[in-house]
This record gives sequence, C-alpha cells and structure tokens, in this order.
Amino acid sequence: MRLSARPKEACHGFTQVPNFILTKKELSFGAKLAYAMLLKYAWADDACFPGQLKLAEDMGAGERSVRRRTPAARRAKNAR
Repeated sequence: MRLSARPKEACHGFTQVPNFILTKKELSFGAKLAYAMLLKYAWADDACFPGQLKLAEDMGAGERSVRRRTPAARRAKNAR
C-alpha cells in the first residue's frame, strides 16, 4: 500500500488515534474503532455526545454492537 503525504481523502478531515490505544491488547478491534470515532466527534470541542444510532451508522455497525464497545473505549482513555 502506498501512502501519500496529501491524499485527496484527507481534505474531509482525519483523526489521530494514540498509539497506546492501537496497541492495547485488552481492547477489541471494535472498541478501538469506537474510540477513534469518539475522538472524531470530540475533535473541535474536547467533548462529544453522539447518539448510539449515529455512532452505529458511522461505524457501519449495529446499535447493539455500539452499546457493547463504547464502555471499553471510554475506559481505555484513562487506562494507560
């Protein structure tokens, strides 16, 4: 895979995920994705309150899956 310094997709914004989240073995892939989505929403205001339906739609997941994964993502923020 070739990564460009300025991919055209980046004009829609991007989200940086801390490495300690990406490498935390206790977190499932879904919890890591949920954490990244919460960072995306909180980027401008340092806080976010997305509904479960909105989060599920953006993640390409069901609401039940979001309910299962978001608590782990929230706990990960404080567990380094």
